[in-house]
Amino acid sequence: MRRPLKFVLLLMVLLVAALPAMAQTATPTASAVSASPEIIEVGATVEGSLSAASPTASYTLDAEAGQVVTIRLSSEDFDTYLTLTDADGDILAENDDFDGRNSAIQTFELPSSAAYTIVVDSYSNRNGSSSPSGDYTLSVTATQIERIEYSQTVEA
Repeated sequence: MRRPLKFVLLLMVLLVAALPAMAQTATPTASAVSASPEIIEVGATVEGSLSAASPTASYTLDAEAGQVVTIRLSSEDFDTYLTLTDADGDILAENDDFDGRNSAIQTFELPSSAAYTIVVDSYSNRNGSSSPSGDYTLSVTATQIERIEYSQTVEA
């Protein structure tokens, strides 16, 4: 009676020891796999597509503190929705209709040197009504701001 008990205990110890190795070799499901965001630089324009399978797209923007940018998202196929988040995922700015169905975040001063995320979305997907498909154009440009002091006069 003691030998079967020792055998069962030994088998349990071996099984418990093997579980971490088995978990590392497991193939993740499709829902567990996430695509990493593409990189976009200031001064760049990219084109892409949204679909029912990929209703949003994300881009990483590495920027310096105090840098002022304008981000534009346009599409002839769907009503665009644009979001800018910080490294923690907090929304810094968002826009639905800047120019008709196109979106823009104008002259936004980035608060710190960090990687920001730009999320390309559609208005209807954002509100949960549908996931339209179509092409889009996203651009990030540097914006120069001339600061003036209170009571200063500027002539141009």
